[in-house]
This record gives sequence, structure tokens and C-alpha cells, in this order.
Amino acid sequence: VIIILLLSITSCSTLWADVTLPHIISDNMVRQRDKELPIWGWAQSSETVSVEINGHRTTTKADEKGKWMVKLPAMSVGGPFEMTIKGKSKNMTRAKKNTAVFLDRDGTINEEVGYLDSIDKLKLFANAAEAIRIINESGMKAVVMSNQSGIARGYFTEEFVGTVHTHIQKILRERGAFVDAFYYCPHHPTEGIGAYLKSCSCRKPEAGMLIAASEDMDIDLVKSYTVGDMSKDIQVAGKVGAKGVLVKTGYGLNTIEQDFTPGSAEAVRPDYIAEDILDAITWIMRDRQ
Repeated sequence: VIIILLLSITSCSTLWADVTLPHIISDNMVRQRDKELPIWGWAQSSETVSVEINGHRTTTKADEKGKWMVKLPAMSVGGPFEMTIKGKSKNMTRAKKNTAVFLDRDGTINEEVGYLDSIDKLKLFANAAEAIRIINESGMKAVVMSNQSGIARGYFTEEFVGTVHTHIQKILRERGAFVDAFYYCPHHPTEGIGAYLKSCSCRKPEAGMLIAASEDMDIDLVKSYTVGDMSKDIQVAGKVGAKGVLVKTGYGLNTIEQDFTPGSAEAVRPDYIAEDILDAITWIMRDRQ
């Protein structure tokens, strides 16, 4: 299979999507200048895949599950660009069927308390269930993704995080809503115990949790959204071509003041700044129409 796409791009972008999708380039993906272009897709197990854009060519092999990824150099502003992908597998044309709202947990769904190390400290925002119920009713997936470095620091265990998520789900179910899946990163790059002390691909702003959810739940990341109260929740959206919404709850107001004021150095900015999770989801439902 040889796939050729003409891409009209007005500036450099971080690109992360099924390369055969017709919406591979959209306005929200045109964000970051002078950045590498990560591109991924599917092929046969161990198949060699070659990707070329405007003379920049790189070759890689799919892993045992058929997943492949390459990083192309940043390109100049302008376009259109021609991308050629070469491989043998029909799986390279597989498109994903679901979309999702990726929700941060602490400060977005429930009140920010520092390290949530006791169930007694868990208090959902009053409108969190309503917001998540709207996601459920829309047909989108409601996915929680959170950094839980308290595990690495020894403040609580992975089992406790599981208990918290079970409790959140119970509260939501009682209010007519539910989370489709919970993902968390237990690592920290500089502070931690044993195997938890590591630089990883799952700790936001890295995109590992979103990529895992995309594979597990057949989610089209380019058509999805992230919602959170910190700049890392917006940065991770930019890395996968999603749209990012910042909420003012939790650390949100501090994040706006420190990272998103006029003239700040933060390259990827929110597509929308919301008062809270319900405002965020209301905006998302309008935006996706």
C-alpha cells in the first residue's frame, strides 16, 4: 500500500494521528513551530514502514502489535506538503471510530487537596456528575487520566488509587453518570521509590496515557479533547492533535496567571478557558457540532 496525502499547513505542528484519516491536519493541530512531527499508525507485526514528507524520509518497523511511530523533522511554514507512506498491510488504512473527553482528576472532577491520600478527602465538584453525564449521552468516551506521583513518593499505593477510582465511579453511578476508563501514571522522574523512580512516557505532558486509551478503546485522538487545570493538560492535547480546555478550578487560576497570560512563553495554549468542568463540557459539545 502506498498512501499519498497533500497537507495544507500554515505553520509547523505536532502531528499525532492515524495517518490515513482525511482530517489528519486541522486547525488545532497547527500549533507549534520548529517541533518534530510524531506520526503513528498501524501495519502488520514487524512490518517495515517508510514515511516521507517533502524530502524528509524515515523508516521504522511496527512492533509485535502492529503499531509504528516515526518522528519527522520540523518543516518550514508553508505548504501544501506531500506525505508518502509505504507499507504492505491493509491495516494501514484502519480508522478509529470513537472520540473521547480526557479528564484530569484532582482539581477538575474533584477538589484539589494536595495529595489525596484518604477517601475522606475526596469531594466531587457539585456539577461533575452532570458534566460527565453529558459526555455519556453524547456518545463520546469519558476517560480520566491523572498523574499520581504520590505513589512514587510513597504517600499511597496503587491499590489505594484503585479504591479512589472505584469510589468516584460509585458516586457518579448514583448520579446517573459513569467514567469509561481510568488511567494514571504512578511515576516521578526525580523523586520515588524503586521502579516508580523513572522518566516515563505516561506522565503528563507526555502522551502515553492518551495513546494507551486510543489503542484500548479505539479512540480518534484528533477528534478528542482534554480538560484539566494545569498547563500539562493542555500540552498533552497539543502532542496528539486534540483540543485542550483549561478549567479555573483546582490550580487553574494559578495556571492562567503563570503560564497563559499575554507574553508568556507557553507555546500551546488552551482552545477554551472554562469556569469549571460543566462549562468545559458545554463548550466541547458546541465545538464538536
